[in-house]
Amino acid sequence: MRASALAYFFAVAVIGFLAVRAAYRYQSRYPQPYLSAWTLYVGSWTALVLLSVVQFVLVDVFLPPAAYPPLAMAFGPLTVIAMAAALYFLTSFLAQVARYPLPRAYLALYTGAWGAVVVLILVASEAAPDHVSGWGAAAGVLMFLIKTATVYGWTIVALARTWSIDDPLERTGLRRVVGAFLGGYVVFDLALHDAAALLGIGTTNYVLALLQVAVNIPALVALDRFLARHSRERSLQPMRADLAERLAPLGLSVREIEVVELVLKGLSNKEIASRLFISTETLKKHAYNVYRKLGVQNRVQLNYFIHNQVPFTAGHGKD
Repeated sequence: MRASALAYFFAVAVIGFLAVRAAYRYQSRYPQPYLSAWTLYVGSWTALVLLSVVQFVLVDVFLPPAAYPPLAMAFGPLTVIAMAAALYFLTSFLAQVARYPLPRAYLALYTGAWGAVVVLILVASEAAPDHVSGWGAAAGVLMFLIKTATVYGWTIVALARTWSIDDPLERTGLRRVVGAFLGGYVVFDLALHDAAALLGIGTTNYVLALLQVAVNIPALVALDRFLARHSRERSLQPMRADLAERLAPLGLSVREIEVVELVLKGLSNKEIASRLFISTETLKKHAYNVYRKLGVQNRVQLNYFIHNQVPFTAGHGKD
């Protein structure tokens, strides 16, 4: 039992690490603002799953089964923080994909709901520290309702609003990404609610944890395909004619402006170096100079700076 429990923990940790690494790689390479929220979501979701698996391992390997309820109560605050963070970053990602700013009223309601969960857990730990009381059960039900409403509600909003995106490439690609996420989550959700038992498939806590940590893999695959295609097709399009005029007064050289243009199109360092017939080391020096002169630290900040802080020249307007 000990060996299998540790093997499951290792498998969950590896899958979670690979998912976070892939999300961070997309964020580092492609200048899409919603990728920051996606990376934070995948990271906090992985932390949430690992917290659950740690509890399972402690009970199966080191502690008696009767110790699980008080252990769950002890881990309760950490679980709430991880889940609240994960769902918030997921909401932020879906809202940015849908081009829909989060209303302040929603943020207030979201914070209040999770505050109520924390209060219920604290009351439960004081009333019955050795077992799950009615207060603890109420906290679990409220967490389930928040999670279900957040995931399915915002996914439906994102799917509906992506139909109104003018760019056909982005409209199709983002719709597939959101659909892939929904498909992966539904598989986990069905297993979690014992639908698999109807098919004669057993689902232990560890199997559920594997499904939970892998829930984002379909969306990661769809996101990889969309971003690669988006970068490839956009790289063939000419850059706005006024970009050089807007960047030259900021002290950038002609070569540095060319680097900025290709970075904004989502090309990798290797692709940019090949396009400009320079080495990757030379490219890194140009990129360093660009970041230093513009006061940014990475591609995401560069993209935001260009589209929000660089003044437009006379006779040109925003796209």
